[in-house]
Amino acid sequence: YLGKPLFERHKASLEMTEEGLQYANSLSLIFADLKVATDTISGRRQRGEMKLTLNLSATFSACWLMNRLVRFEDENPDIAVSFITNSVDIVKEPVVFDDGKIDAAFRLGTGQWDNCHFDKVLDNYVQPVCAPKLIGHRACSNIRNLENYTWLHYKHVPNLWDQWLESAGAPGLKSLKKDVIMDNVAVATQAAVDGVGILPVYRSLADQLIDDGKIIPAHDHMMKKNESYYFVCPKNYEKQPAIRVFREWIVEEAERFNAQWHKKVGATALE
Repeated sequence: YLGKPLFERHKASLEMTEEGLQYANSLSLIFADLKVATDTISGRRQRGEMKLTLNLSATFSACWLMNRLVRFEDENPDIAVSFITNSVDIVKEPVVFDDGKIDAAFRLGTGQWDNCHFDKVLDNYVQPVCAPKLIGHRACSNIRNLENYTWLHYKHVPNLWDQWLESAGAPGLKSLKKDVIMDNVAVATQAAVDGVGILPVYRSLADQLIDDGKIIPAHDHMMKKNESYYFVCPKNYEKQPAIRVFREWIVEEAERFNAQWHKKVGATALE
């Protein structure tokens, strides 16, 4: 027993506390070292085995990267990947490589990081979603019908609803029921799944829940955000084999995903 809670229990999920994230980050680094040490002792270590430490948000990790990382590890068994995870995405968050704590990062922004190389991974399209049962299993054709439901908000992105409404041609529309502010992305998403209300999400990160039938779009309009997800690394990444290999892989993975996603969603929906 550590004397502090590592998880918060919710209706249908567990969510890490800040202490839990710190502990998980430390363990991730330890496990990467342990893999290298174990492979060395057992004779499985390949010549030139490397470590790579990535910094990213818990949302991007859980909703997009993690289920793809298995392929990278299968293709590159000589690279041990570890993570330092942030609880939320902060737009234009700085990236520091000089202290040696991280090798590369995923950031939400507009492609402006001084003295860094960066590649766009995902554009972000915002769309409100909810449990199918909440709106009768089909999107509202009239945007004003949304005002009859509870609206869920992210504390760290308080104006996301307003931005989407402006883009959809309904500025000033408000919920006639109530507004609920959430300080955690996973909790807000689970609330939407449970039918508490309607939540604006980054569509590409919510696709798995939509494919699984747990949520549906509450309205067809998608708004393209100015900020996208980027892979950010030192300018001299070509001299660092682990970063170079991972960058080549993530760029190819992103190109494949974006082509498939745009085909699935349809060009007209993204206009």
